[in-house]
Amino acid sequence: IIPRIFNVDHVHQLSYAELAEGLVEVDTAGWAEGWEKLSGRIKEGFEMIAKEMEDQGGGNALVVSHGMTIGTIVYLINGMHPHGLDNG
Repeated sequence: IIPRIFNVDHVHQLSYAELAEGLVEVDTAGWAEGWEKLSGRIKEGFEMIAKEMEDQGGGNALVVSHGMTIGTIVYLINGMHPHGLDNG
């Protein structure tokens, strides 16, 4: 349904912001978050993980998440638009 709203062939043609706003537009339950709220929540979550790791002296953290969440944090960090990431 999202590609029809934006008149594109595939969702990969959309930015993460467009996709988030499109989901808000078609969400009849009112659960979807707009880009500002969604990207802010994702960034805040990863910053909390980084701060906790720093407070423990560094190290590695395993983050298991939805592919779109991972793609969004990659985009927020370096502007890349990875698509087709596996969940998990």
